[in-house]
Amino acid sequence: FRSQAEAEAVTTIVIGEGITSIGTKCFYSDTTGAFAKVKTVSLPDSVEKIGAQAFFIGRTDLGKLETIDLSHVKSIGMLAFRRSEERRVGK
Repeated sequence: FRSQAEAEAVTTIVIGEGITSIGTKCFYSDTTGAFAKVKTVSLPDSVEKIGAQAFFIGRTDLGKLETIDLSHVKSIGMLAFRRSEERRVGK
């Protein structure tokens, strides 16, 4: 993202086919609000690993992740979804 404002406006994340893992703190949101409005994450079947704090939301006053299909994910790191209310479809 070119600016903090762009990262703060994101509501949907779509991960491309062929990606096998989401790295540690990849979409981490601390006190800045970046990625905190994300409601939906679309993962291809190729994703098998989600790193620690990948979708961590540090502020309680910001949005919460609501929808992600984890049915094909084999490994989820510690606090990967802290303060998220993900619906684990297929798990």
